Amino acid sequence: KKTNAPSPQQQRQEQPPPPSTTTQELAPSNSVLGIIQQRKLAKKAKQEKEDALKKAQEEARWEGIPAWKRKVIEAKEAKKMEETKKERATEQEAVNRMEEIKNMPAWKRDLLMKKTGGDFV
Repeated sequence: KKTNAPSPQQQRQEQPPPPSTTTQELAPSNSVLGIIQQRKLAKKAKQEKEDALKKAQEEARWEGIPAWKRKVIEAKEAKKMEETKKERATEQEAVNRMEEIKNMPAWKRDLLMKKTGGDFV
């Protein structure tokens, strides 16, 4: 006897694929929301790719260096970064102040120069 029941292989082929949340299903690609969503996903994918690349570069940098030495080097680098951070902040304040003075009206700038003796910063 032959039955008209489909075989297990045919059943698998006839079943629709499992639902997934792609940008096309969430919003039509020609709509504004679809475009915004696609851009967000692309930006997220780009950020994840950059993070993975940075992590791989960091691991390659420390390859073959013992853990204790790595900690010492990282501590030195952190201390140096802290010092340069303070220097950069001071320099940035000076640049901001000079920009502020540059944008002042001439009469106010002259008055400030007269008051401070030419030392603006």
